[in-house]
Amino acid sequence: MLLSPSTPGGAKRSVVGEILDLTGERLTLRRENGAELRAPADRLLDLKTVWEVSYERSRAAMVVGEWSAADALLADAVRSEKRPWAKRRVVEDLIVVRVALGANESAGELFLALAASDPATPAWRLAPLAWEPPTATTSGGVGRRVALRWLGAANDPVARLLGASWLLGDRASAAAEAELLRLAESDNPRVAPLATAQLWRLRTRDARPDQLALWEEKTRETPEPVRAGPWLVVSRGLLAAERWDEAATAALRLPAFYGDNRPLAAAGLLVGVKATDAAGHPGELRRLVAELQENYPETAAAKQLTSHEATP
Repeated sequence: MLLSPSTPGGAKRSVVGEILDLTGERLTLRRENGAELRAPADRLLDLKTVWEVSYERSRAAMVVGEWSAADALLADAVRSEKRPWAKRRVVEDLIVVRVALGANESAGELFLALAASDPATPAWRLAPLAWEPPTATTSGGVGRRVALRWLGAANDPVARLLGASWLLGDRASAAAEAELLRLAESDNPRVAPLATAQLWRLRTRDARPDQLALWEEKTRETPEPVRAGPWLVVSRGLLAAERWDEAATAALRLPAFYGDNRPLAAAGLLVGVKATDAAGHPGELRRLVAELQENYPETAAAKQLTSHEATP
């Protein structure tokens, strides 16, 4: 594996050994001489290890969008993989696949298990929260019964966050909004900013310029793995304010940096399409439409393209 320098100006470091644990915060490794090495997880630049054959095959299936085949292979890899840190990596990919298949309830349960075992899990970038406007109906959502069960999880703020996100706009919306207000005041560095951004969903159509500026400032201060959803809400607020170029810039961060969160990357591209169309940039519009249709064909955003947008 390759580690970044531990001090400014230092050299990258290649290390060989057995990974004992790898979480969102820390790498623990036993080197060949038996010595134990601990390093912040963000120093890990590259990792080479032996994976289960089913996992290697699942990665190939994901590349070509064969989601059902990837799902079966990943389920097999989860059963076969004995290393806890590696099993968590496999489950991250399984979340991606379940969301692509529209199985957000299953993806949510997998995510909650990961967050319980590793509160700083890199899978936060994949958290299957609802980010559409609260009045929108989308396929592949979370059933009301499951969302209410998550919302009622007294000892699990992550579950309550997921449940509340899917219940905004529902007849339980008042309870969901109240829970999000509580979570936004928590000291959890991932839950709090996501709960705050969920509340912004209620105001994207009529947000004032000072509110949009505050949202963007808070998003930039949010931990990187959980910025995708907030950037989407910011971009929609800018779009509603007819600030086309700023909306496109914010929205296109999603496919650029969060492409494995396929619904959000696609939703960002859709905002980019609308903003670019309104700004009158036909060449860029054609490029964005092609990227959305070719790279994210299974997503709700790809299916929402109007005939005008699909054939600019």
